[in-house]
Amino acid sequence: MRIMCDQNQGGWLAGRVVVALAVLGACVAMVLFSVRTHTAEDLGYHLAYGEQFWDEGRLVEHSEFIYTLPPLNTPPDQRPEPGPACWYDAQGRYCFPNANWLTQVILAGVYRLAGVAGLSVLLAGLAALLSVLLAVFMRRMNLPWLGVAVGVLLVTLVVYPRLQLRPELLGYVVLVAQACCLGRAMRYPRKPESLRWRVIILLIFLQWLLVNLHSYFLLGLAISVAVLAEYALRWLVSWRSASADSDERAVLAGGCKKLAVLLAGQVAVCFANPWTWRLAVLPVQTLAYIRTHKINAGPGAHPWSLLGEFQKTTFLFRNWTNDITNIAFAAMLVCVAAALLAAVLRRRWSWLLVLVGMTMVAMSMQRNIHVAAMLLIPVSLAAIWQGVAGFAARYGGKVRQAGRLIIAVGILVGCVCVSALVVTNRLYDGEGWLVRFGTGYSRVHMPVGPARWLNEHNPKGRLWCCSTATSNLHFFTRPHREMPMITNTWSLPPATLQMVFDVNRANDRVDFPQLGRRYDISVVVTGPGKFFGQLRQDRRWALVFLEGQFAIFMRLDGPDGKLARQTALHPTKVDPAKLAARTRQLDPKPVHVLGQLGEMLLQLRWPEHAVAVSQATVDAREDAIAWNRLGLALYLRGMMKKASKQRGAVEDFRQAERAFARSMELGNTHPNITKNLQAARQQISHTE
Repeated sequence: MRIMCDQNQGGWLAGRVVVALAVLGACVAMVLFSVRTHTAEDLGYHLAYGEQFWDEGRLVEHSEFIYTLPPLNTPPDQRPEPGPACWYDAQGRYCFPNANWLTQVILAGVYRLAGVAGLSVLLAGLAALLSVLLAVFMRRMNLPWLGVAVGVLLVTLVVYPRLQLRPELLGYVVLVAQACCLGRAMRYPRKPESLRWRVIILLIFLQWLLVNLHSYFLLGLAISVAVLAEYALRWLVSWRSASADSDERAVLAGGCKKLAVLLAGQVAVCFANPWTWRLAVLPVQTLAYIRTHKINAGPGAHPWSLLGEFQKTTFLFRNWTNDITNIAFAAMLVCVAAALLAAVLRRRWSWLLVLVGMTMVAMSMQRNIHVAAMLLIPVSLAAIWQGVAGFAARYGGKVRQAGRLIIAVGILVGCVCVSALVVTNRLYDGEGWLVRFGTGYSRVHMPVGPARWLNEHNPKGRLWCCSTATSNLHFFTRPHREMPMITNTWSLPPATLQMVFDVNRANDRVDFPQLGRRYDISVVVTGPGKFFGQLRQDRRWALVFLEGQFAIFMRLDGPDGKLARQTALHPTKVDPAKLAARTRQLDPKPVHVLGQLGEMLLQLRWPEHAVAVSQATVDAREDAIAWNRLGLALYLRGMMKKASKQRGAVEDFRQAERAFARSMELGNTHPNITKNLQAARQQISHTE
């Protein structure tokens, strides 16, 4: 008998250890997702804004380095219409309430103290804190530790694309901290210790933090409203119930008073910011603006509609099961559906309100999925557990213990597998993300190379830049250069933003040569595309820099004409093999960056370089697009050999034919692939 007890105790202990390891594994997985190279397109302007505070002691509400903003002396009736919550001040400057000012001060302060390494440590620390807060929240919702492990891992898989050093990450941390403070009140509304005055004061302070860190602060109010609604409803029901206990009624009445004070305090601190009412109404005005202009209905006339994060949420698209985030999102929605039923059956009205409200938030636009998941997943799992706990209790202790152990082992194995995929970059590469496991800046996505070249050569003229690189290029250049825009959507009027988008997409609505003369543009940083092709064909522009997915052109007849002629690149001066080798060193998974460079080399009509880089792309990973690009490069080289009557044209056409055929074998069904194959075969027959 004693031996059996010892065996049971040993099994119980083993189960506890495995469950603890599963929780730890889920938290570690979230942290590992945050140990990544910095790729955030907004990081540069946040650091620049924060830098201005530390240098000059003032907060930014006007981006004075954007040279496309309307001149100060523009008549009021000729100024472009401002965006939501924005305005022109008495001097004619375009202003906006800077909803992220406190985040920017924090980021710039860390950068001053510890550089980019400090930013990497901060990112990992915020992810670790977020995972701990999520665990605490779920425990306060009476979820067992096994459920906590499931919840943290599921949240991680849904939100990992946004685990970047952006203001919303700090917003996630504060929002989940608010949920932790209200967790017991949501779970035990009848207990007086669920709401204490010190908790109310802490919640008001957290709301003030959220208001000044990021514009998601309305969600903090929403949680308080949901809990207040449950307390008020239960209090009203208690008056109509003859069996209601007077002590319980008093607890509910006291809770209503405390929550009313909390809500009033939270609303009041929404105005405790440098822009008072302007920032307080920013989220409401933005939502109304998006709805009025149908911005989230898909790409349209308004420039904001071209920004993917404003689009309506959908995951049921072609091959959606190939994306782990979409699979996790689908799992979250299944949990929400089950939790809604459980919440109704158990009469958990605050849970029901949170589930309905946050589901609407998640489905409203893509950028809101991640913040909604912070609340939806914990509350869903808590509601489901409350519904099935009684059913699980029907089974004997050994059955429950075995089941718990099996599930915990499964979660632990899943955490280990996900962590391994992250550390080896296989997950990022497989899903097309440019982030990589590690620290520092991404040399592929961030314009580190162009900034280094500009700092070294210091051209005098103004700079034009592709839209996604503007903020980081502004911060990386010394001194900070003027920009046509930055990725802060509120920093310039929508009409000006549309003009910049039109130029970078080579839209015929904007005459870039005329625009260049108007703003005295001498330098252009861009990537592959129609605009790149226009500059290549224009003899007034010379290519002076080419690295990864970035190129720099300089105007030969501008203020930097002499520098442009001295630094101009020519295919005879660039070794194809060395170019391919240098590009591979930019990224441990170089398929994307090699492909981007290959596209630019094709546009430049540098056949030897295009073949070398395209071959390196195929060697890195064999896929249909890479083989098609290699075929185009070989075809181009063959045509140029044929035109100059050099030997080897037929062999190039034959290799191009094999490349196009291989692309079709790998699933390329684009109509152009058939045309490419036919063209190669025609050249073979004509040349032979």
